[in-house]
Amino acid sequence: MRVSRFLLPALLLVVVPVASLAAQQRVMAPEAVLSLPVDPARVITAGETKRAALAAGDDMLTDSSHFGRWHFEGKRGQRVTVTQRSAGFDTFLHLGKQGASEIAQQNDDAEETNSEISYTLPEDGVYVIIAGSFVARETGDYTVTLAVLDPLPGMTGPVTPETVLLREADPMLRVGLDRRMGSQLDARDARMDDSTHYELWYFTANAGDEITVSLESSQFSGAVFVGPQGGRELPTGAVGQRPRVTFTAQASGTFVIIVKGNGPADRGSYILDIARAAR
Repeated sequence: MRVSRFLLPALLLVVVPVASLAAQQRVMAPEAVLSLPVDPARVITAGETKRAALAAGDDMLTDSSHFGRWHFEGKRGQRVTVTQRSAGFDTFLHLGKQGASEIAQQNDDAEETNSEISYTLPEDGVYVIIAGSFVARETGDYTVTLAVLDPLPGMTGPVTPETVLLREADPMLRVGLDRRMGSQLDARDARMDDSTHYELWYFTANAGDEITVSLESSQFSGAVFVGPQGGRELPTGAVGQRPRVTFTAQASGTFVIIVKGNGPADRGSYILDIARAAR
């Protein structure tokens, strides 16, 4: 009987903390993390590296991977690079705007077990870094580093078809002539000042080339614009269910195709046809 008398309190001391831990641990989708209030103890600033650890009692995503979150305040047009490093587990990063309904970027592809996201902020606000693991229930030490570069020309101030011509061409968005390609406008795409979503594509042409760009979509009525990258003039544009632009290059160089909706709710898949007239 003496054993039972002292064993019960001892068991309670073990059980209570475990039950309390389970009650505090949350399991949620990455999008749901964006709605959590800012944690003042988890703020990171430009040029800073934070050291932390994933532990068994940390919150988990729906794939059972533990995560920690970090917050920073950003300005539209800033180019941010978030890097997560760990020697103890395979890392995985998510990035999104505080209060948004969708994750903007995610990545687990960097050298060895590290992850990195490079992203141009579409608007002012607080952003959330979700630093986690690629494999369920992995734990261990990690670091998060935030690097911020000033906006490129055309990335601040008004966002219109004219101003986006100033932006530096993104090599990942280069397309060839005489090509028919598909893409999609969705909630993750940046917005212009008229609240419409848009995407940019870049191509190279020679002086005198006559280019015809056609936009086709069964899901939204859109607009397409074409102009020289770095130029300040009004790009050639067309609006409608199947807008089509014919553009003659005045000089050799890089040119921009702007695909956008006509209203804030215009989203969906589309086909872009880029053809060069025969000489």
